[in-house]
Amino acid sequence: MRDRRSRGFTLIELMVVIVIIAILGTLVISVQGTGGNPKSTSDNLNGALGFARLRATATRRIHRVQFEPNVVSVWQATTVGFAPPTGYQQIQTIAIPIGVVVWNAQTTVQVTAGATPVENPTLLFTVDFRPDGSSTGATVFLTDRQQNKKHRVVVYKTTGTSYVREDW
Repeated sequence: MRDRRSRGFTLIELMVVIVIIAILGTLVISVQGTGGNPKSTSDNLNGALGFARLRATATRRIHRVQFEPNVVSVWQATTVGFAPPTGYQQIQTIAIPIGVVVWNAQTTVQVTAGATPVENPTLLFTVDFRPDGSSTGATVFLTDRQQNKKHRVVVYKTTGTSYVREDW
């Protein structure tokens, strides 16, 4: 009789190990894939801006989108109409992924590429949407940590619509 301890691994044992390695590899790739994509983050922020504009017109309340380095939040005025709000209540929060940097924001609408904004690590910037759909207008600059992929979100003043554009 042969001694079973000296035979090595069975085919089933090798297949189980390969499946475990494949599952762990898939998890690592999916976590890294969601970490730093300025394009998808710009699309998410564009959606939040559109959401705030739509809510402002539907509820007849001023809505504010507040940009900070790590989070973007949507706020609703506690008062109805165009009068200056007496207070706000938060209705949505979006976390900025680890690999994405909200580089800067400005009140001018930067339609064409060619801007070279200075990084603002203490960013606190707001865009207000009025009940008629108009906004205060803005351009928000996003990039990855290596500054290889640059995107900007443009919000028009008169219409309040927002668009994502590549490059600065």
